[in-house]
Amino acid sequence: MAAHTKFFPAFHRHLFGRAPVGKARLLARKVREADQLCLTQLHALFAEVLPSWLSCYNASQGTNSRHRIYTPLVTFWALLSQTLDADGSCCRAVTRVQTLCSALKLPLPDEDTGAYCTARARLPMKLLLRLRSHIVGKLAERPHGHPVTTFFLTGACGDINPIYSVRRDLFEQRLGGEIVRCLGQLETITKPSLAIETREFEMPGREHPQFKEAKVARNWPGQLEHYRKSFADMKKREQPSYLYFITGLRIGDDFGIITNADELFCSIGMSIKRQSPFKHTMTVEQVNGAHGYVPSAKGFEGGSYETWFGEHSYLTTKADEIIKRESLEILNRLKRGNKK
Repeated sequence: MAAHTKFFPAFHRHLFGRAPVGKARLLARKVREADQLCLTQLHALFAEVLPSWLSCYNASQGTNSRHRIYTPLVTFWALLSQTLDADGSCCRAVTRVQTLCSALKLPLPDEDTGAYCTARARLPMKLLLRLRSHIVGKLAERPHGHPVTTFFLTGACGDINPIYSVRRDLFEQRLGGEIVRCLGQLETITKPSLAIETREFEMPGREHPQFKEAKVARNWPGQLEHYRKSFADMKKREQPSYLYFITGLRIGDDFGIITNADELFCSIGMSIKRQSPFKHTMTVEQVNGAHGYVPSAKGFEGGSYETWFGEHSYLTTKADEIIKRESLEILNRLKRGNKK
């Protein structure tokens, strides 16, 4: 039935109702509401999307299994709140945990974010993978019940953190305008074939790490003790190398996706895109692991906090070259394989 009538043209919305809303749009609405909520309210808000077993999850053995404030469940909700928070800071996540502990009359965690960051880095990968599979299945549901193939990707490479020297409304308009413009230029994949290749290797650790006390004190004096602790904690867990995964996907003839397990400096991802054999290439970060920042060679020369050794940055200074080389090899193999 057409959504209009010649007798009451102004009332067609009321007569025929609204179109069904997809799961993804409903989730987007919840995200907008989540900024000011505490952890228990977040649980209620996302109850329809998250699995019921999450509320009774317990790590029976290994790291995070003994009683502590930052249990895997509390750490997950704190991480979710941080992800949805417009500020995105660890301090806001810790504040929410303090509010929860106060309501439950439990000992309050310290304001220092070190304990939370350590617990976050130790979240069981098995838990996160189970959650990912469940959420992807929920988001793949269409209003009329028709399933679709869905790729769950954490984020495209590129630094889009708020630029505080620029008017926030102007920044949002620019970013949102570019997203809308790109959506209007979407192209149909005429041959929707799919190919995938995953490469596993050992990524070397940082060469001769030293605590940059003078630089930290100059640039971030209020965070000196935080970065000192981060350096000391990482030195205890330091390894010669770390297991690393890079996965490439080819969709049709002209679209390639390449993943990595870091937060790359923007120039690294842009370099991969420029040299890719595909017409369109997406570089996706923090997939199958989270190994912190990977600065470019120029970034190491500048010496900002992303280059300081700690739990947030510990891979080799050549990691950018290794990731670019391995990524381009996979992309070229996928492109050549499509021509056979």
